Amino acid sequence: MTASHATSVAAAALAAVLVFAMPAAAQQAKGKQSAAQGGQRIGDWKLVCAPSTPCFITQEVVDAETKAGLAGIAVAKPPGRPNGVMQVNLAPQIDPKQPIGLSVDGGAPAPLQVNGCDAAKCSARAVLPDDVLERLRKGNEIILTFGLPNQTQLAAVKFSLKGFTAAYKALEAKRG
Repeated sequence: MTASHATSVAAAALAAVLVFAMPAAAQQAKGKQSAAQGGQRIGDWKLVCAPSTPCFITQEVVDAETKAGLAGIAVAKPPGRPNGVMQVNLAPQIDPKQPIGLSVDGGAPAPLQVNGCDAAKCSARAVLPDDVLERLRKGNEIILTFGLPNQTQLAAVKFSLKGFTAAYKALEAKRG
């Protein structure tokens, strides 16, 4: 398997499983939701390994009242690649022309370009450089900022980094 094919396979697997984080897709993908929910909890992260897809770690943010998915992050480590791959899913109501900002502990946001949107979600995928991975390992929270149509103020959603280092180590051990 080539490195680009491995990255494509990992991205496809992340997209297939993370799609459930969005409300409409949750109803359409109950089988995928069950696979993701069956993962091993490590802090606030979940290690998911399904027989036909690469392992990944994930965290979803849901609305406390409605339990609807607001956002999801997944990280995979494709075989033969030195760096991990991150996918961010947000509701399709965001402005896909504006980049998503990824900030660790209030630091300067790294821009993530939206790769595409469908009726259920908008997604951004990126390779995790070593310096970003190190910030995630040492950090306390991720803040994603994104634009909404006809709004000047950015919206934000927070993810906990509690357990990220242990979850990433478990991910590396599973892929070997």
